[in-house]
Amino acid sequence: MEYLHILGRIIFGGYFLFYGYNHFTHSKMMIGDAQSKKVPMASVVVPISGIILIIAGLSIIFNFHALAGAILLIIYIIPATFMMHNYWKIQDPTQKMGEMGNFMKNLGLLGALILFAVMRHSGIPF
Repeated sequence: MEYLHILGRIIFGGYFLFYGYNHFTHSKMMIGDAQSKKVPMASVVVPISGIILIIAGLSIIFNFHALAGAILLIIYIIPATFMMHNYWKIQDPTQKMGEMGNFMKNLGLLGALILFAVMRHSGIPF
């Protein structure tokens, strides 16, 4: 079971690490997308959110202050989800479906992060 625990942390934390890395490798596209969604100071927010994703992802992968990393991701993912994936404002059905899928994916991630944080806080290994 120990190996599955490690594998789970690598996959879960790696997801956030990957997307944090994308904030830098595709920064122009991500900043433009954030600006189109009316995110204030998108050219500052995108790199900062990339740093948050990388640090928190690494904390989960290496099990180093993983509770703090999960809390940081919870704080990040709530506004990011509602600002970037506000599907209810989109008229085009195809775009709306894509944004709804991303919105629901983020809600699933939020649920997993809350579960992770509660279990970690309770001393249950996750």
